[in-house]
Amino acid sequence: MDYYSILNVSITSTDEEIRNAYLTLAKLCHPDHVPDKSGEKWRLANDRFANITLAYRTLIDKDRRREYDRKLRGGIDRGTQMHIRKLFQDARNSVNQMDFQKAEAIMDGILKLSKTPEYVAYMDMIKINLSKDIDQSLIELQRIVDQKMFEGFFHAVYARALLALGRMEEATKFAQDALKWDPDCEEAIDVNKQLDKFMGSDSAGLFSKFKSMFKK
Repeated sequence: MDYYSILNVSITSTDEEIRNAYLTLAKLCHPDHVPDKSGEKWRLANDRFANITLAYRTLIDKDRRREYDRKLRGGIDRGTQMHIRKLFQDARNSVNQMDFQKAEAIMDGILKLSKTPEYVAYMDMIKINLSKDIDQSLIELQRIVDQKMFEGFFHAVYARALLALGRMEEATKFAQDALKWDPDCEEAIDVNKQLDKFMGSDSAGLFSKFKSMFKK
């Protein structure tokens, strides 16, 4: 479990940035938002909220954060972690430029160092866009999204995969959900902009409309 990913912050984030991220997620993902307190969605929401709280308590405490950083991803040091995050941003940039082959090569290198759900899901999405191992990649991606159902990043990645498969209605739903769970998630913002382009003038401005809705 990557506490930085849970709070949608980076390993270089300040205490104030971590605190603000926590307050935003705590308000958005509180289990009280789920009407049926006996259902599976409430249980998942409760687990998600517990993880958000644990992530915050760990990262806001200097000693706990230092120890967590030391153990993070099998003992990879902070310099390597920062290098991986830079590579991941390069992969995301390549995806936004529709250069999926370059993105695949970058992610292949990342996965040799760290196999977090975030990176595995992103590679699955890239493979689907390249028409490689589609069935297996989609099954694995769906499983990760089910486990991370209250995290906007994973909804956005799944939306990109559905878009590649031509499943526009489903892609739109997951892209909207991504903004709902995390209005500031870069991946959610990017995929909604991509959908705007694909859907043409009749749907122009969808991204702005959805983002303004979920910011309220």
